Amino acid sequence: MLPYPPPAAFMPPAPPKPSGAALDSLFSGWLAAILDEIDYPMLLVGGELDVLHANRTALTTLAGPRPLQLVGQRLRARAPQDVAPLSESVDDALQRGLRRLLLLGRDDDDAVWLAIVPLRRQLSAAAPDAHGRAALLVLAKRRMWQPLSVQSFGRRLRLTGAETAVLEALCDGLLPHEVAQRNGVAMSTVRTQINALRSKMGAQNICDLVRRVALLPPILGALGGGSRSKNDDDGMTPPPQADTPPGVTPSEQPIALAA
Repeated sequence: MLPYPPPAAFMPPAPPKPSGAALDSLFSGWLAAILDEIDYPMLLVGGELDVLHANRTALTTLAGPRPLQLVGQRLRARAPQDVAPLSESVDDALQRGLRRLLLLGRDDDDAVWLAIVPLRRQLSAAAPDAHGRAALLVLAKRRMWQPLSVQSFGRRLRLTGAETAVLEALCDGLLPHEVAQRNGVAMSTVRTQINALRSKMGAQNICDLVRRVALLPPILGALGGGSRSKNDDDGMTPPPQADTPPGVTPSEQPIALAA
């Protein structure tokens, strides 16, 4: 018998370790893929508001009528009154290492909160005092819940289509009688659906229902995230239930992203 562990001569050669540059490239690729799955608009910016990276949600968000926009490779405020506060807040993060929480836009339908977080990275082991500076910008979401995530959540709990619609309406802040009016059903029907939701979700009341949806991981649904294999099982796209014909998923149309 061969001794254990086997002699070094019989050991397979160790795989080569990636160099520093290759490791940085590998890590950057994985990090970009991770950020693309997060359901929050996130940007990495440098001086002069140059955008170093933007995740998919940020690109989609900035392409719409929001207080921020991309002009070439630079981030710009749409409203004149937001230009100076945005620039000063990012400069505070880059130069002074200060965190900022900024409200952009003035109309209730347009206003959005922006968190600005300073980041520092050591550029070289040979020069420990040399650091690159950037700022992470995270925009607040316009909705507490992401439709595809709630629909996937509903399928996991075996909610009916009507129950999922009621849950979405409650998360949008509608009262039960408003849900009944919007859906064109009797109030007793909505009460029955809410009781079914409480039973299936283990919730005590409507506030608890909404809280459980709010605590879902901020991950994009399969149609909104990065590329996936058709065999991937990420828990976001469970098999169709009784109210979905076999082989059909809700909306197979891909989401268009800004270039």
